[in-house]
Amino acid sequence: MRIPFTRAPRAPVVLLALACASCGRDGTGPPSSPPIPAAADLRFKGVGTRSAAAPQLFSNLLAGQLQVHANRLGTPLTVSPCAPPNPTLPSCSWSFGVFDMPGSGLNTVYYGLGSLAQLTTDLGALQRWAFNIPSRPGEDISSVITSLVIDAPSGEYATSGIQTGQMREFDLVWGSLSPGALQATASEAGAQGRVITAVAIDAGSVVYLSYGWERDRSTVYEAKVVAARFGTVARDATNLARDGYIITALGGNLTEGYFLVGTRVRGQVAPRPLKIATDSIPSQPNDPAGCPGACGAVVSLAREGYAITGGILGAHDGTSRLFNIFIGEK
Repeated sequence: MRIPFTRAPRAPVVLLALACASCGRDGTGPPSSPPIPAAADLRFKGVGTRSAAAPQLFSNLLAGQLQVHANRLGTPLTVSPCAPPNPTLPSCSWSFGVFDMPGSGLNTVYYGLGSLAQLTTDLGALQRWAFNIPSRPGEDISSVITSLVIDAPSGEYATSGIQTGQMREFDLVWGSLSPGALQATASEAGAQGRVITAVAIDAGSVVYLSYGWERDRSTVYEAKVVAARFGTVARDATNLARDGYIITALGGNLTEGYFLVGTRVRGQVAPRPLKIATDSIPSQPNDPAGCPGACGAVVSLAREGYAITGGILGAHDGTSRLFNIFIGEK
C-alpha cells in the first residue's frame, strides 16, 4: 500500500512532549545551541540536516520485499509486530515515510527478505561488504542500518538503511548481548567515535549495530541507554533530549519492552528540540483524505522540520484504541 501525500493534515496528531531547546541547562539561563550533525553523517538519520518538508510517500514494507528509494531520505521502520492490528494489510508489514532529496545521492533501502535464522550470517556479510540477495544478483543494498525490527513469532526480520556513494566510509560493528550489558557497550562505542544506530530484541538478547565514520575519527561521543515501556517512551525520549542526546536507536517489542539509545558529543549538554506525536488506528475522522492513521503524525512532524528518528506501532493507552508514537528531532 503506497499513499502519496497531496495536502496537509488538518489536525490528526496529539503532541505529547517537547524538550526545551530554548533555555539553559537549568531551564532559566540564556539559550544555547546544540551541535548539528554533519549532513554526510548518515548515523544521525537526517537530524539537523533537512528543511521543513512533507513526506513524499508513506508506505509499507512487506515480508519478502526489497524496496530501494533513489534520491530519497526515509524514516526508520516503525517498530511493530509482524501482524499489525489492521485487517487490510498482509500479515507482515512495517510502515515508513520517505522524503524527496533530488541530487542528494542518497538512497533509502528497506529490506524485508530476512529470515531470523539467517540474521547472524547476514550481519556478518554486511560487515564484510559481501551481502547479496540470490534472487536479485548484482543489486547493492549496502547501507548504514537505521532500524532493525525482529519478529520472533514469525521468524522474520527487517531493516531500513541509508545508502550513499561513499558507503565504505562507514564501518559496521554488531553484536548480541544481555540487556544489562548494552549500556557499557554503548559507552565503549561512543568513546571510540562510534554511534549505535539500531537495536532489537531477539529471545531476550539485544542485537545492536554501531558505525564509525572515516571522515571523523576524532569525535568522542557519550551514549545513554534507557529501558522503556510503551507508556514511558515519550517521557524517556524527552529526558534524553533535555540532556543533549540525539536518539540514534530505538527497538524492542511490546512484551519485552523497548530500548532507546541516546548519543551526544562528549560534554555537549545543551537541550535538543524534540517532539513526540501520536495517532490512532484505525484513522480518526479528522485524518486528511488519502493520509490515514500514522501518516498524519509523520506529516505533522515533517512539516515542522523534524527528522523522524523512531516510531512504534501497535500499543495502546489503556483503552481499546491503538496508537502509533513517533519521535521527531532537529
